[in-house]
Amino acid sequence: MDTNELKQKFQEQIENAKKELEILKGKAEELSGDAKAELEEKSKLLEAKLEEAEGKWDEIKDLAEDKLEDLKSDFGKLWDSAKSKLDDLF
Repeated sequence: MDTNELKQKFQEQIENAKKELEILKGKAEELSGDAKAELEEKSKLLEAKLEEAEGKWDEIKDLAEDKLEDLKSDFGKLWDSAKSKLDDLF
């Protein structure tokens, strides 16, 4: 094999390697795009779940505040009743 043949084979190998690299780059971009799309989808799902959780938290907070007001009212009535009975005793 002479130098020109070696040079030609070497150049062919370089060209083949470049083609393979381009193919791999394309596949990597596809995978990157798929991963990005999957990440965006998961992000949207998490955002929706967060909004749902915030809504539930607001409901729980409102219920707790209502319950607290009820307890304050009940305690006030109990206090007034107890005070009235004590006043009657003395």
